[in-house]
Amino acid sequence: MIKIKNKEQIEIAVLEEWRNHYSTKKIALLEKSWAFTFHKFILPYLPVESLRKFYSDKIGRKSKELYAAMGAVILQHFFDLSDDETVDKLAFDQQWHFALDCFDEKDQVTCARTIFTMRKHITDENLADKIFAHATDVMVKVFQIDVSKMRLDSVHVYSNMACLGRIRLLQAAIVKFLRNLKKKHKNMT
Repeated sequence: MIKIKNKEQIEIAVLEEWRNHYSTKKIALLEKSWAFTFHKFILPYLPVESLRKFYSDKIGRKSKELYAAMGAVILQHFFDLSDDETVDKLAFDQQWHFALDCFDEKDQVTCARTIFTMRKHITDENLADKIFAHATDVMVKVFQIDVSKMRLDSVHVYSNMACLGRIRLLQAAIVKFLRNLKKKHKNMT
């Protein structure tokens, strides 16, 4: 069964549900961190509805909360973490809990397979470009960047999040190494 938090529900500032989980000192620290930026500007706009077709509304076990799972994959690539490291961060790191609006322990404790599956869905549905484009648009708006004066070569920056996984990257590196080795030592064939 599918589990998606309603991000369109209006929250009154200073009365948000997440404030019940932290002291005022921790809230002050969180509001100055990357986690607050992610929580406020990226998480609510993730295209989780695009993943609805992979989950049933009626049968099966409830999925992990999709905003948190998709956000975890994004943070995994942002911090360059393995699947196991991502599972640990999601389970134990309070900044991740805050950034992903993930305070239910059932959504914090997951397995590497869940992270792998979410990454596969993001890749299969070509969602990386949407996520990257939205994050870029938000940064332009928040930092009031004048894009009319942008250099042409700066426009050619695309998300590489889904192009090569760790295994395919390792495979590509080994193939390149073997080709170069063969070129340099032709007499060793």
